[in-house]
Amino acid sequence: MTTQPFEHLAPAVREVATQSAQERALHLYRERWVSYEVADVALKQMLRFLELPPNPRPACALLVGPTNNGKSSLLHRLVKSQPWTHSPTGVVAPIVFVEMPSSPTIERFYRGLISTLGAPSPSTWVRTGALETLCLDLLRQIGIKLLVIDEFHNILAGSRSAQLEFLNLLRFLTNRLQLSMVLSGTEHAAHAIRTDPQLENRFKPIVLRRWEPSDESNHLMQGLVSSFPLHRPSLLGEAAVAYILRRTEGTIGEVLDLLRSTAEIAIRTGEECINRRTFELNSYLGPMARRAKLAKL
Repeated sequence: MTTQPFEHLAPAVREVATQSAQERALHLYRERWVSYEVADVALKQMLRFLELPPNPRPACALLVGPTNNGKSSLLHRLVKSQPWTHSPTGVVAPIVFVEMPSSPTIERFYRGLISTLGAPSPSTWVRTGALETLCLDLLRQIGIKLLVIDEFHNILAGSRSAQLEFLNLLRFLTNRLQLSMVLSGTEHAAHAIRTDPQLENRFKPIVLRRWEPSDESNHLMQGLVSSFPLHRPSLLGEAAVAYILRRTEGTIGEVLDLLRSTAEIAIRTGEECINRRTFELNSYLGPMARRAKLAKL
């Protein structure tokens, strides 16, 4: 049997491996997705919401995890799985994605939602009630079934009264439109929801925990490494996986940063695989080390 070149790489990246070192180094920083069990289960659960009939108490979820641990990437994959389409009557958008404003007010939220839907921005003098009516009309017109709100922990940046307003808004939107909703944020988002027993009961938690040494962690890292256009296979054993998780503090974004920068060193030095030498040459600092360095300023 004839051996194909670069069999250690994912099929989609084998042609990239024939390119120059500069092109391969740049390819490392392209967006990528590696499937893993927790994310696959979460994605199926959220897509299930689209199949459910309208309900006065629609199914909702709260996606929670440490910062830089794959929440936004998972949500973007969810949204991309159901692209907006056009019909004779206008746009059809089963999923709408919006971010909670960094300085949250009901008005800013509605204006952000209107912008996401591609509608003209109302004048600044338009009152919140009119913005609400416009948003409800637009969401009905596009046939929305799932509203996704990322960075939900930003709600805590507002006053206590503002937080209560937003919690009431969530209840209002789900009840009035009978649509499912996914909120996403750090553990602080869960604290905000817990202040309202009714919403806490409605929003079922989906937790993306920090990674620890396991078969799933091994699978994730091998999947990431196989997407890097390196000429030699990178064999990451259990000790290497434990080292990576310890150095990155176990979040998928940090793991990707460390592996990407190590793979770039492997390309530029001609080592062409991730190994102990390329790890030692990497000056990457994990979150705790970065905080310690800033504390010395």
